[in-house]
Amino acid sequence: MNLLKTLAKFSVGTWVQALLSLVSTPVIAWLVAPEEFGKSAMFILAYNLTLNVALLAIDQGFARFYNETVSKETLLKSCLPPLIATFAICAIVIELAKKPINEFLFNSSNEHVVHLITLALAGGIMLRLSNVALRMKGMAMRYSAVQILQAVANFAATVAYALFVEASFIALIFGLIVSQIIAAIVAVLLYWQIWAGVFKGLKINKPLMKTVLLYSLPFVPTFLLDWLFQGVDRTFLRIFSNFTQIGLYATASKIAYSLNVVQTGFTTFWFPYSLERYKQDPENTAPFSTVFNVLTCVFSLLILIIIMSQKILLILLPKSYSGVIPIFPMLLLIPMFYTISEVTMVGINFKKKTIQHLYIIIIALCANSISGWFLIPKNGAVGAAAAMAIGYLFFFGCRTYLGLASYHFKINFRKFLISAAFVLVAIILTLLSSIFLYFVCIAGIFVNIFMYKSDLINIKKL
Repeated sequence: MNLLKTLAKFSVGTWVQALLSLVSTPVIAWLVAPEEFGKSAMFILAYNLTLNVALLAIDQGFARFYNETVSKETLLKSCLPPLIATFAICAIVIELAKKPINEFLFNSSNEHVVHLITLALAGGIMLRLSNVALRMKGMAMRYSAVQILQAVANFAATVAYALFVEASFIALIFGLIVSQIIAAIVAVLLYWQIWAGVFKGLKINKPLMKTVLLYSLPFVPTFLLDWLFQGVDRTFLRIFSNFTQIGLYATASKIAYSLNVVQTGFTTFWFPYSLERYKQDPENTAPFSTVFNVLTCVFSLLILIIIMSQKILLILLPKSYSGVIPIFPMLLLIPMFYTISEVTMVGINFKKKTIQHLYIIIIALCANSISGWFLIPKNGAVGAAAAMAIGYLFFFGCRTYLGLASYHFKINFRKFLISAAFVLVAIILTLLSSIFLYFVCIAGIFVNIFMYKSDLINIKKL
């Protein structure tokens, strides 16, 4: 029970961030045009790439050796030199290539806007390290408080810039950077003990720095592949379409992000819970079957309810964003496939076959890229959403196949396919603007509750 309470405290910030994102998206949409929203989405894509490169996964190494190192201050200080070096290299590359970067990301006359990536990168590195320090120290509520502060500051700064300076993509970038800097400063102050030690003349432990690097670097290729998987949609939209389509897609993604509340809440406690169950009685696979069924039911119900509520979105969003309606339902499949696969793939981690995660992301990336290549040029953001859904379908399929091969438990695929069929038909009817949409959604809700009634009762026992 104490474990679950602690994990819940750590995840509160992410839940609030997701809810604030859902609430703030319509507000920002009334202030910023879809084209400008699209340019900010390209900025975030570039920022995430540079952050993955600059970090060198050292945040993973810092977390790994935190509890094994007597002096936490020495560990932190030993992590800083390679981070400073990679940050400097990234800043130089951005400066030298600012013209082509600017043309691809923003197509703006002001090349200096590219330098905002460097500024965001500095704040991102500090925030990532300080957040990891809080998490490893076990400061759950402080960790969540920083995340909530970041979300609130992001919204406030974005709206303020759009209202009083300029309602452009710079407003969204300004909100991101300001919120990162504020959150990083607060996070450092909340665990000042470890940061104060960095400035007390401690020597850099070179063997420790080497150990952290050797542990961290193998993560980089996987992180970059994951970035490609997450970013190929917007990249293809930039190549084959326009900023308006990117903006509509980014807005739809934020709406679909509402289901990440369920994803985050589940994944936060699932790994330690499932591992404990496995160690206690590896032959008892019933809990895994029950959790799979309940998740399938819950996500199917939520997706059908959200699709039925699409008229509310038309009221909340300006007419320029009406193109979001056929896009977001397909993106709702992403948190569904990801979260359910967290159950089916447990065998990969139980049997320590973690190299298979690399194979999975490569296959999913190929499926996403190939489908995007064919779908995006003619269908724009709708094609990008379909390509991402296909990519995550392969992601789910590979995780399930390899996970069950390592640790098999019974899955009623007939029930799963029935639930998926209702969701898929509802998505197709949304694209066709069919009057039968509400009939299918209501029927799907009742069928899911009836099919999974026993599982919903059994979950209480777990």
